[in-house]
Amino acid sequence: MRQDPQRAFERIARRRRDKKIYDRNMRVGMILVTVLISMTLVGLFTRQASVEMNPDTIVGWREVEFDSAANRFQTRIMLARLEWLRLQGPEQIRFEFESGAPITIPMQANGWPASPDGSTRGVSFCRGIWDMLASADSMRDPLRIEWHATNNQLYCRYSYGGMVRFDYYPETGHIVHHVPRG
Repeated sequence: MRQDPQRAFERIARRRRDKKIYDRNMRVGMILVTVLISMTLVGLFTRQASVEMNPDTIVGWREVEFDSAANRFQTRIMLARLEWLRLQGPEQIRFEFESGAPITIPMQANGWPASPDGSTRGVSFCRGIWDMLASADSMRDPLRIEWHATNNQLYCRYSYGGMVRFDYYPETGHIVHHVPRG
């Protein structure tokens, strides 16, 4: 049984073409794997070098805990303001946050939260509003809170881990974050 020479030639050509495509795909695949491994190694070495050169930049879970509390503080201040505007200026508003427990927030006449004891000035105000809105039960370092009156600006200064983290201006609701300098 003799095969048609044309078919045999086509079959051989197809095998060669398939082999070339297979070889090309293998080369491309190996290049991609090599690039991925190289990028992973560069990333790991860069991170390790960064940690060794800047040991103060390592953020532990306690630092993240403070950052989370600060984010809750800022978010809840803004939510309280929006609710105060929506309800057309009540003396207090009531919220139910993630914890499920309802919280009553006294409001100042300017529409920003007041401290639970009703104070609107001083360290007791700053501490009270932090405790009420940040829900930060335990942190590695103590939170340092100060009341400042500078250039007709009244504000609370919150420091943690030996660094000033942010200022809160109760007259305007402004929060100014401080970036640590190395």
